[in-house]
Amino acid sequence: ALIPEDQKELFHLSLGRQLLTSMKAEELESNLFLVTNQLCLGSEKIHDTDERYTVAKLCLRAGIRATLSSAVGTASTYLELGIHLLGARHWRDEYRLSLDLYRATAEVASSQGEFEHVDELVNGIFKHARCFHDKIPAYTIQVYALGSRNEHHQAIEKGLEVLEHLGETFPKKARTFNIILAFLKTKHMLRAFSDTDILNMPHMQDENKLAAMRLLNIIFLYTFSSRPTFAPLLAMRSVQLSLTYGMCDVFSSTLAAYGGLLCVFGDIEDGLRYGALSRQLLDKLDAKEWLGRVFCSKYGMVDPWKYPLKESLAPLMRAHRSGLTTGDVEYSMINATLYSAIALFSGRPLYHLLPEMRTMLELMKNRGQEGALALFCPHLQVVLNFIGDVKDPLVLTGEALDEEMAIQQAIADGTETLLLCIFLFKSMLAVHLNDFEAADKCLNLLQRGDQKAMSPFAKQEQIFLRGITDVALPPNTRRLRSARKQIKRLKKYEQLAPANIKHKRLLIEAEMEAKTGDIERAAEKYEQAIEKAADEGFLHDSAYACERAGYTMWRSRKEYSKYFERATATYSKWGSLLKANDTKMMVNGTGNGCTASDSDDGRNGI
Repeated sequence: ALIPEDQKELFHLSLGRQLLTSMKAEELESNLFLVTNQLCLGSEKIHDTDERYTVAKLCLRAGIRATLSSAVGTASTYLELGIHLLGARHWRDEYRLSLDLYRATAEVASSQGEFEHVDELVNGIFKHARCFHDKIPAYTIQVYALGSRNEHHQAIEKGLEVLEHLGETFPKKARTFNIILAFLKTKHMLRAFSDTDILNMPHMQDENKLAAMRLLNIIFLYTFSSRPTFAPLLAMRSVQLSLTYGMCDVFSSTLAAYGGLLCVFGDIEDGLRYGALSRQLLDKLDAKEWLGRVFCSKYGMVDPWKYPLKESLAPLMRAHRSGLTTGDVEYSMINATLYSAIALFSGRPLYHLLPEMRTMLELMKNRGQEGALALFCPHLQVVLNFIGDVKDPLVLTGEALDEEMAIQQAIADGTETLLLCIFLFKSMLAVHLNDFEAADKCLNLLQRGDQKAMSPFAKQEQIFLRGITDVALPPNTRRLRSARKQIKRLKKYEQLAPANIKHKRLLIEAEMEAKTGDIERAAEKYEQAIEKAADEGFLHDSAYACERAGYTMWRSRKEYSKYFERATATYSKWGSLLKANDTKMMVNGTGNGCTASDSDDGRNGI
């Protein structure tokens, strides 16, 4: 306060110069921020080109250290000032410094959603880089930025183009033959490695293969969403590269993705093995920047095949928060979406889930994560529909989403995952609202999509919804056969994850018993389904089982009010005013009980 305003910059500059010249290398390292801050505050008074480059180098070091400490805003300030300090001919005079500053600044800008600035920076690198190798980091950042903006096809094509330059070529179209061949080759290579061998592999030294590993990992997500048949080729190539050239920090994420694919292919035992191994490798390498990607695959795509769904919630929330601090914002938001989906399917109270999702929504908007946002909005809208805050509960249109526009956009973009998501949620709403004709239509549309793009919990929910719908609609041979098939599939999955599956299978069986007229046996199954769902925390499924039992007893002219009372209480506990009001009307005797399309033999609509 005692220093005149017009002298402050010179004062800070003088202090910074004294500190810089008086400190030894190790002292400077310990006081890097202090020294750099003083010089930055006086940087406008630096006119000597060599000194400006010296301060720019300090800004680069401070920016990188701030990034590693998750202080992204501070890092951006240092790095932008570093670029500002560069001279007019900096690409000629200080090529390496210029390259490193532009790359580091682009990475930080990408994590903050400043994608136009990212384009400016990487284009500067492309223009002035002296060789292809020096362009690789910029290409990686460019691909990441394209994907974050939901330009998945452009990201994939650019990524494959760069991979070809790195010696990794792929067929233009992934055919079944290509996938089977890659799968068999990978399995054969892995047979030579025990878990201990994998954890103690030598480190990868080949720079081109290291760059390829990073690019493969980045575009894997985009292919999984937009070109699901291509994703297995990328994941298995990553595994093959690691087994051939050694491991790197990316390998932990690669193993987790490979484990998820094995589960999709039906090899759940090995999928779980490599999922667990990916977590061990992550911890061994202390690769914090890859935590979000490892957790996404392990807790979103692998563990739900065996472990209770609710056990994935805490790790996925941790992964969401980790990505925000490490700069992997894209996977932070993907984990937020997975968290929201699993929270919904596992019965987390909606009044807890909704505020969490609103916070996530704002983060996605602020960070420019258009790809994650497109997939997240249907999750938020289905929650709002169940709460009852919409005009038509069967249509995913409201505060978070316009269903018709979202479907048109998904078709135009070729985003398979988004279409599957929308039709799954519409099926779920229709079943819970007992509109089984609408559910049947949505499930048929869902079935047309590539099932490999579905998460395990979504796949299991689809099987349940298909089974319950087949039983509820007017009976015919095809539907009866289909319902039995769904029960058989659920029994298979139940052997691994009874906590997630058993109550769903029991409810379909209860409905089948009711359909055949064995009300006593149906009542036993209903009670078992209600109790099992409640024990495992599936509030919505427990409430729905109560509701279905109530309708069965109502039609059979037996005591039904207790079931609707339990359904009302449980729906209220879950947070669905929409459903609580429906079942409350049945308690009061004011509900319709059946839709206009009901028939005595079909029970359609109940």
